[in-house]
Amino acid sequence: MLHESQERPAAYVEERVLYARNKFLTTSKPAVTGGKPITEELAVELRLTTFGTSACPPRGEWVRSPLVMRPPNQPLSYGLVAPRNGARSLLSGLQAHIIKWLLFDSRPLTKDNKPTEPPEGYLRPSEEQQEEALWRACSEVIWRCGGGFNAQNTSDTKVVVALPTDTTYVQHSAQYYQDGVTEKFQLEEGAGALLLLYAAVLSRGWDK
Repeated sequence: MLHESQERPAAYVEERVLYARNKFLTTSKPAVTGGKPITEELAVELRLTTFGTSACPPRGEWVRSPLVMRPPNQPLSYGLVAPRNGARSLLSGLQAHIIKWLLFDSRPLTKDNKPTEPPEGYLRPSEEQQEEALWRACSEVIWRCGGGFNAQNTSDTKVVVALPTDTTYVQHSAQYYQDGVTEKFQLEEGAGALLLLYAAVLSRGWDK
């Protein structure tokens, strides 16, 4: 499902709903309401833009690359788990936004704009801080792709987000080879990197 937003982020979202996920539990995912089901034309365009072909599935690493932070309150708690595969470049870009938020945007405001603790203190986030850093970093990436930070383009800013469903909207054909994600945006264990990539491409637009 595709959700579009034309509202400007207020640093970047004032209200949000986060669904906790536990890989050891088998509870059902929250139902997706609203949005637009993906079409065959859009699925083909996405795969052509991102992987160069829609006639064969992308490498399995993209379906199995999650957006997961390292254990909290540790020396490397600021880091994403980034396997050595093709999705690592995307995760590295997202990692930069996470570090930027932890070091600068998350700091309490002071009169002289100086940090109240050493930098390494901000790089040992708690689980709650990790969660916020991750969704803020994803929001910034998608909004930048959609032109949300362009002062000359404030009225018609639009971003698109890929949401998970259990329904297949595009059937297998000679023009399109199903990969288990694109045709239904189903968030299987570890498809977060691919969904972020699709959101960035959709928000940026084909002609850019």
